[in-house]
Amino acid sequence: MTTNSEKQICFVICPLGEDGSETRKRSDEILELLIKPIVEMEFEYSLIRADRIDTPGVITTQIIQYIIDSHLVIADLTDQNANVFYELAIRHAIKKPYIQLIKAGQKIPFDVAPTRTIYIDDSNLSGIRKCEDGLRKQISNIQKYPDNVDSPITQAIALSVSSKSDDPVEKRTVEILKYLNQLGKGLHNQQRVLSAHITKQGEWNVYLNGQIDKIISNVEPKPVIAPPDDIDLDPDLDLVEDEDFFVD
Repeated sequence: MTTNSEKQICFVICPLGEDGSETRKRSDEILELLIKPIVEMEFEYSLIRADRIDTPGVITTQIIQYIIDSHLVIADLTDQNANVFYELAIRHAIKKPYIQLIKAGQKIPFDVAPTRTIYIDDSNLSGIRKCEDGLRKQISNIQKYPDNVDSPITQAIALSVSSKSDDPVEKRTVEILKYLNQLGKGLHNQQRVLSAHITKQGEWNVYLNGQIDKIISNVEPKPVIAPPDDIDLDPDLDLVEDEDFFVD
């Protein structure tokens, strides 16, 4: 068992909100019920979040310092909080290990979408287990390969450096990567358009079904008229075949 002084630090970036808010309650639950049992108890990191820093000082400076110095950063991208993305960008820029989380069903902005992200599905037990397994696997890989870190910012820097090289192979590689990046943006935009179309089509179908239900509910069923009791219907009666029977 490692002592507190020997423990590596894991800093958690997440939307906090005001005390007692739904945002704060959710972030507390994710920290205590998902992150803490794995990060702190299994992997023995010292877990820190911005609102739990007890050292005197300027909070924004302390946050940035923890983002830079911590051995691991976990960022919850749920609800696309601006502070979270600002702080995550700092971590991206220094090329140190990080893990991205987001609530299941929410979309990840394009710039960080290529990064492997763990979806938090707390609607059922299997979804929670899957999230826990994903967190364990990513931390294990980070501990095995701590220098194997990449981000959109470091990729852009590498492309910028390579583009100034006199090596024709590096220049060609940059051209290919830029083309793939543009292709990825195009596919992402097409996906957004298609997703919006499907959503609108679904809303239209719901509207039409609702209108049909209203029409059906407002139509009074016509009563079935039964023949008089004194009429004896012969089931073997032949149909009338005489054309003169029908009058124009």
